[in-house]
This record gives sequence, C-alpha cells and structure tokens, in this order.
Amino acid sequence: QILHGYGGERVIRSLFSYPCKMNGKAIISTLPYRINADIEKELYYQYTARCLRIITENTAMLSQGQYITVELDEILNPKPEIEHVEGETSEKIKAKLRG
Repeated sequence: QILHGYGGERVIRSLFSYPCKMNGKAIISTLPYRINADIEKELYYQYTARCLRIITENTAMLSQGQYITVELDEILNPKPEIEHVEGETSEKIKAKLRG
C-alpha cells in the first residue's frame, strides 16, 4: 500500500526477479539498475507490440477480412504481371515440342 504511489508494483516485480542466494545489501544496491532494465524491457515490448499491431492492420486492409495466403515479401515486392496474347503460350509450347 505504501509503495503503490511510487511504482511499488514495479519495485516488487524487480525484487522477485533476483536470485534467492543474494544478500539484502546486494539486492538494495543493485535495485535501481534492475528497475531501469525492467523499464527498458517493458518499453521495448510496448514498441514491438505497436509495430505488430500496425503491420497487422495494414495487411488486414489488403485481405479485406479474409485469411491472408500471401507472404509478406510478396506484398512488399509484388511480381510484375506479364500480359499474354491469346494463344501465345500454346504456340510457344508447340514450338518447343517441334524442336
């Protein structure tokens, strides 16, 4: 109750992450560093979650509410579409078969 206004939950979480064999003086002296490391880790997780949310939203717009069967690389670097004239493909196959 006393530590609640001063980030007490974060302090308690950091205290629980210490190995059991450390003495009290070592824990108290390194606690600020541990709390800062925990804050940095928490900020990194928040950043990653935001990035994943943005990627998900952007790809969801492309799929129009359906499951995406396309790889992300195909979305970012689409292959150019090749236009074929009607009958061109069959003529190429016939030419290859003739030798």
